[in-house]
Amino acid sequence: MEQAKIRLSDINPIATPVERLRDLDGLVSSIRNSGLREPLLIAEKDHALLSGARRFEACSQANVIFVDAFFARDIEEGSRELQRHLENLDPLYSLPMTVTEKVTAAFSLHRLPAPAGAENSFRRDLPAATAVGLHPKVYALLRSTLRKAEKEESSPPGTAITAQKSLLLMVEAVESSTLDYPVTSVVTKLHQLLRQGICPDTLESCFPYLSSKPGAKNDSPDRTDSAGSSVPRVRSPRRYYDYVRTADVVIGTLEGLSDIITDDLAKSEHFEYMLKALKDARRTAHSYVRKMEKMRNG
Repeated sequence: MEQAKIRLSDINPIATPVERLRDLDGLVSSIRNSGLREPLLIAEKDHALLSGARRFEACSQANVIFVDAFFARDIEEGSRELQRHLENLDPLYSLPMTVTEKVTAAFSLHRLPAPAGAENSFRRDLPAATAVGLHPKVYALLRSTLRKAEKEESSPPGTAITAQKSLLLMVEAVESSTLDYPVTSVVTKLHQLLRQGICPDTLESCFPYLSSKPGAKNDSPDRTDSAGSSVPRVRSPRRYYDYVRTADVVIGTLEGLSDIITDDLAKSEHFEYMLKALKDARRTAHSYVRKMEKMRNG
């Protein structure tokens, strides 16, 4: 990776919360007296700042004109260097990135060229997500939501605002240490709702509609025996809570339909979507009724 000097004003910094740029006096003093000890990480393509928001701001306050920087030429090179930066944080120079900052930095990586000789099927999500320690699927959905949140208001109206609210809930899910559901399931559901123009008021609002069960913290593969063969998980017995919760969701959904299916729905742009969803639900319900009757009747 090439290291060279660059004019500070030529660098495109990422959006960083103001509170993360406070208490820079010690860093500013260090840069004035000893220079920039840890070079910034820059995307060679567009001079986007990949790592070093606090150092960038401190250099600006110290009136530094030229700074040392590493220039990432392709996505894999940038991914390795960004991962090194995040794993070896200097408390004076850096603070741990927030989830939103990680997604923004990974998105800047995403725009870098693929490695020389890479095939057209090169997966950009994997090195970008690995660099910032996110699950590739979670990163892809966060990136998609972030792009929607940054777009100006267009058609349909309110999309950007809804995306911003969804992004906050997704970030809350990723950062939560007490989440009872797999992060991938929660983020996927929030993204599905966003595509329908819906954003729950709280993170817990989408839990009853998740296909995964509480207690499944991650999407780990099946266990293996001593010979390395896969050993399927044994399904734990259903609890009374599971049956009641499922029944309540079904009943609550049907009751909620009474508020939606009115004369106004016929003129709504969502009419066809609702009709198709109800027909699909009817077919699914019939199949489960037959299955349950067969179970009882033997």
